[in-house]
Amino acid sequence: MTLEEVSQVCMEKFPNLVKQIYIQDARRNRIRLILVDDSFLDIHQNPNQRYSYHWQQGDISYRFNNAPHYDQVETTPHHFHDQDNNVHDSPVLGVTPSDITVVLRFVDSHLSKK
Repeated sequence: MTLEEVSQVCMEKFPNLVKQIYIQDARRNRIRLILVDDSFLDIHQNPNQRYSYHWQQGDISYRFNNAPHYDQVETTPHHFHDQDNNVHDSPVLGVTPSDITVVLRFVDSHLSKK
């Protein structure tokens, strides 16, 4: 997906969650979403289909990515790092509208708990 397509999905599906979107690094295909609580979500995908979603909320972060270094998860190379950096299976498989929706629903559900 292009950065513009990613931005469009985010704004159309989650207008109450995403406050602002800007291109963080066009050369590296990375955008940053500023969320309603002023935390941020970086979305990155390179030409080799490596991707990452990094949500940073103060000192707490969560990551979905496919760096190939966690063979113990069933969804390898796709995995999820929780706030304690424990690694888990991941429902996210790339940067697609459905994957973006999964990640933003995750973020939204955590923000709704606060």
